[in-house]
Amino acid sequence: MPRVFAAVLSCSFAAALLASCSGHSGSGDSDSAIVVPTGPVTAPARTWTWVDFPDSACGNGQPTGLGVNLNEQSTDVFVYLQGGGACWDGLTCLAAKTTVNLESGYTEAQFASEPLKDTGPFERTDAANPFREASFVIIPYCTGDLHAGTRSGSYEAFGQSRVVHHHGAINVQAYLRRLVPTFPGTRKILLGGSSAGGYGAQLNYHRFVDAFPEAEIHVLADSSQLVQPWGGLLGKMQAAWAIEPPPGCTTCLNDMPSWAAFLATSWPTRRFALLAFDEDQTLSLYFGSPLDGSFKAATDALLATSYDPHAKSRYFVLPGSSHTMLGRFATLTGPGGLPLQTWVGQWVSGDPRWANAR
Repeated sequence: MPRVFAAVLSCSFAAALLASCSGHSGSGDSDSAIVVPTGPVTAPARTWTWVDFPDSACGNGQPTGLGVNLNEQSTDVFVYLQGGGACWDGLTCLAAKTTVNLESGYTEAQFASEPLKDTGPFERTDAANPFREASFVIIPYCTGDLHAGTRSGSYEAFGQSRVVHHHGAINVQAYLRRLVPTFPGTRKILLGGSSAGGYGAQLNYHRFVDAFPEAEIHVLADSSQLVQPWGGLLGKMQAAWAIEPPPGCTTCLNDMPSWAAFLATSWPTRRFALLAFDEDQTLSLYFGSPLDGSFKAATDALLATSYDPHAKSRYFVLPGSSHTMLGRFATLTGPGGLPLQTWVGQWVSGDPRWANAR
């Protein structure tokens, strides 16, 4: 099953902890001084292989890597970014620990026992799976920054301090330096993720476009709607992570819905797919939404302003407070009994019947 966001503390409990937890003091990080591994990734065909990246870093500062499952007979690549929460200060990173793998890191041993890689979109024996012939890449999550951070910060909680490396975007850049020569003839990149990983797919889209300028790159964001966080939270995230928006997007760092609209406007021939529950409780808590229908209203507004006006932006939206769909990729059905797998297959192929499902 795809990883989901860790539960966020209730406001009352969080307020009680704030006196013991402080924010960060940090500096921007750059990948310019990192020794870059060279050459393509080599691995046996149609089997999972872990690849270490010494120039990557989890939140604990230790290097991580990624998993590949190659099919040299295909010019399509499915890149999946894993999810698992986020954090931006001493409270969330050290006390409440609202993200996965920040302290433990993510290594080959953890990937070996990762159940995700043998299910759903990665199931090659399922004749109905639209991804089955593609090469696969799984990017693990251990930076707490929606795969979008470019800095490290020192956080304090209960009298203890720790440096957290929010290097999500720096890691993506490191991966791309080797993925480009690994897939020289790539025609189509299917860039997806669930929860934090779906945000990462959208927030790193411009990096993939820069790396693969000749390829079609399409996005599948599972439970990752770019609604505006409440209570100034976006500013706190930006202060902690130093997100770098696409060139030309002057509103992206202040207005998250405009990021989705910018992608659709800047790359009008690319397909941007969103899977969402309209009252997603995990995201509602995470973004600090009041429990009064505000999150549903924000989701509706996002769809109306950032999806409906664009010919290649579509959504598969279900009512309710659940979180993530790709874990039920082969079994979930939507309005009128439309299978999720069928809808995603239409996104993969560019089927003209691909349409909003709600």
